[in-house]
Amino acid sequence: MAQIEILLVEDEASLQRLLKYDLEQSGFKVTAVDNGQEAYEQALTGKYEFILLDWMLPKMTGLEVCRKLREKGNTSYIIMITAKSEEFDMIEGLSEGADDYIRKPFSTREVVARIKAVMRRKKTFVLPTIEYELTELSDEEQIMSYRTITIDAQRYEVYLENKKVDMTLTEFELLVYMVKNQGKVLSRDHLLGTVWGYEYDGDTRTVDVYIFKLREKLEHDNGPRLFKTIRGVGYMLEKE
Repeated sequence: MAQIEILLVEDEASLQRLLKYDLEQSGFKVTAVDNGQEAYEQALTGKYEFILLDWMLPKMTGLEVCRKLREKGNTSYIIMITAKSEEFDMIEGLSEGADDYIRKPFSTREVVARIKAVMRRKKTFVLPTIEYELTELSDEEQIMSYRTITIDAQRYEVYLENKKVDMTLTEFELLVYMVKNQGKVLSRDHLLGTVWGYEYDGDTRTVDVYIFKLREKLEHDNGPRLFKTIRGVGYMLEKE
């Protein structure tokens, strides 16, 4: 079985060495770089399933790297590594296409745990209360539809009115979970625990950012709101 490849972008030499060592000990193949420009060029090869991306980098910031990669259609799972603690900064990072973030200081064990959690999520397709391997889903369950949205669960593809919509893994999984639970009010805490798939230490504004991104991609300017905000609780996808 091929090794999962990770691009590690960190300019603090001691932290880079420690992360690289622990990730390789966990069975990953790691390429480490220390500046944004080299990170961007490496990531364009498309061979990395995960990118651990420091926010503050020489030559190009991590935020700029993330933005430019998403503009190029890169679908790697990007985890921002940051010493920033302000809520605005976290939201900005997610808005530019990061899938997750982790604050310094952190343990390398936590980073490995987060990556493994994402790998488990990609291996299984989550339905309400039950997990099925993708290969065990019926043809009907592989292709789901909601109004003018079509979801191919095996290919991780979404179409709006038969036009493909580019999505990150987290956006895709949040959409799928809400379609499967349409008509139900889902709290932010519940969505964090279920969709992100581990004991998440981020604040619940993360969910707000992702709902906003789904609205941008799937709701027409003059059309009805699909994702309804339930004040003080969370969100609900209107039932068909």
